[in-house]
Amino acid sequence: MLFSDHEWIAATPRQTWNALHDPAALQYCLHDCRSVTRRPDNGVEIVFDTSANDATSQFEGTILVESSDAPRQLHVVFNGAGPHAGLAIGHAKIDLEAGQHGGTRLGYQLEAAAGGALARLGAEELDRRARHHLQGFFLRLNEVAQRQPGADPVEPPPPASGGKGVASWLLALIVLGVVVGYFVLLRP
Repeated sequence: MLFSDHEWIAATPRQTWNALHDPAALQYCLHDCRSVTRRPDNGVEIVFDTSANDATSQFEGTILVESSDAPRQLHVVFNGAGPHAGLAIGHAKIDLEAGQHGGTRLGYQLEAAAGGALARLGAEELDRRARHHLQGFFLRLNEVAQRQPGADPVEPPPPASGGKGVASWLLALIVLGVVVGYFVLLRP
């Protein structure tokens, strides 16, 4: 399944990047997120609470950063599974650019596949639920991004380790949030 769109964030690209790299901010933005844990391999593990048919369980996922160009672009791969939710795998590209009239244009392209209970929901239902959860995510991201420090520097520092900064994995959480919102969170 392919999913792409863009959102306007009422903060500078640097502030948006900082918010997307702040574990506490991401946990707040991702609906039903229980935890975000760094991994030593430039990735993160994330745990969501899910519910379906009066049964609650956890959905656990892993996100690995393939490449990044801070603070402009990130490409990640992800996978996740839960006992009642099924599984989701895929990759995503996220672009941040200064908006023409201020703020940040956040664009994302997501390619994902689902199995188990997620696949049985059907494409139309998955799309409806994803849009609902994405709307909430971007409302909360707008709130936390505006509280992040400072404007963009005149000349951004070069990316660490060939573009794979330690904090780059946090932007990947938005991708998992998109996937979880798209495929996992079963509450309307």
